[in-house]
Amino acid sequence: MSVQPSSSGGKVCFVCGIDVSRKPRVKDQQGRYMCEGMCEQAGRERARAEASAKAEAPKQSTARPAAPPRNEDYDMMADLLSDSPAVNVTACPGCGTAMPGGALVCMNCGYNARVGKAAKTKVLKTPKASQMPVPRRRASGEFGPSFGVLTLISIGFFCGLAALGTLNVGLFGLGALACMAGTLIGYVWSIVSAFRTDNAKMGVFGLLVVIPIVNLISLIFVFWALTSNPDKWSRALYTGAFLGYMMVIVILFATYGGAEGLEAAMQP
Repeated sequence: MSVQPSSSGGKVCFVCGIDVSRKPRVKDQQGRYMCEGMCEQAGRERARAEASAKAEAPKQSTARPAAPPRNEDYDMMADLLSDSPAVNVTACPGCGTAMPGGALVCMNCGYNARVGKAAKTKVLKTPKASQMPVPRRRASGEFGPSFGVLTLISIGFFCGLAALGTLNVGLFGLGALACMAGTLIGYVWSIVSAFRTDNAKMGVFGLLVVIPIVNLISLIFVFWALTSNPDKWSRALYTGAFLGYMMVIVILFATYGGAEGLEAAMQP
């Protein structure tokens, strides 16, 4: 920079704004005046900053990219619906049932669109809640033979002992005692089974037999023990002993004419 003589009457420092027509001054490349010294240094720094800003301006263009051309006839919803299987429904050639778009096999008649004929199908119906198998609680006596086998063995044993009473009075007493003991054991065992299988109500009904006023309620327990007790061992024992005891009573009246006839038969 060099000192330039004033060609016009107004020479003002563009940094500090002071008239420099009569002061030492300098002039930059753009023809702007500034005071020598501090204003000169500040002016040079400002000129460098402006030059840097102009150089970086093309790199930081703020122009937005042009938006793609808009198709006013495009319908997004129609495009989505056109690809939906629920919209592209066709009728089955075999039975006329609606088939979703792209389906090859009719779920109603089994018609295969690829081979052009119906396949053999079988529709499985969902079983009702009442027909669903109910898991049974495992009872305490699940091991061993089945309930039917145990019941036949028990009935045969106790009824056979009772039948011996028709042959001899002494055998009748032995058979009657065995049937009574078996009935008592089966009754007590059934009470235990009721509590073990979470059926405390029936267990309480069975215990009421010791109370004279309400012992008739125990008949409900007897019916349960003979028909619904889940423990097959106690149920089979009680069933066989109970039927044997009933047979003893029948033989007593049929053969000996009751208790009096039995006493008479036992006399020497």
